Amino acid sequence: MLLAMTNQHERRRLAALILAFSVASLGAAEARASDSAAPVFGLAALGSNSGAGLSADAGLRFAGGQQLGIALASEGLWTAHLGGQVAKGVSASEARAFTLLPLLTARNLELDLRLSSGARYLRDVGGLETHRDALRSTTELALLAHVRLGERYLLRTGVLLGFDLELSPTTSLADQSQSLSVGLGRTLGASTLLYAHVDAGGSYGFDGDNGKAIVRGALGLRFPLGGDARTAF
Repeated sequence: MLLAMTNQHERRRLAALILAFSVASLGAAEARASDSAAPVFGLAALGSNSGAGLSADAGLRFAGGQQLGIALASEGLWTAHLGGQVAKGVSASEARAFTLLPLLTARNLELDLRLSSGARYLRDVGGLETHRDALRSTTELALLAHVRLGERYLLRTGVLLGFDLELSPTTSLADQSQSLSVGLGRTLGASTLLYAHVDAGGSYGFDGDNGKAIVRGALGLRFPLGGDARTAF
């Protein structure tokens, strides 16, 4: 009964986060409907203490700095939890929708709220006999500060909160993470930003079985077409 109550509580939290994401996305879209929107594309190599992979994203950046888009990622993980059991050798595929909303804009500072939500599919390719597949809903809330340095550089710092709920083969809190992020970008041209960032923190899931320290990072390129190369990332 306690497990059922916990799962029900976590599902309510997830529903609230997804609702907030949807309302924020709709509000941003309506508020900027009359503004011109510029496409933004991104590619990145991913690495962490659990594995490595690639990601790509595409979206729109509005005149007020708001962003709406989708992101796809594929990773190979050395270890992961599927149905609460440890698996060695796991492929992970993820799709998310995201929105980024500027909360404060000054001369060289932009304070942003970023919300993303989607699904993550994991498959054991290392020989685990049970729970070979897992499906999770993923939600992340981030508060990020972007600071322009000189003519070419963009510094990013912030806090990230992640929430993953496993939907199959079990219904359980798979990951709840808190991490700090620091990154740096440098323009390579009018529409190209080279950036790198590192996130570090801790996570908890599957009643403590998935508790661990997390370190992850990315090295990538962003292409904001028709706008300033130093866009929030």
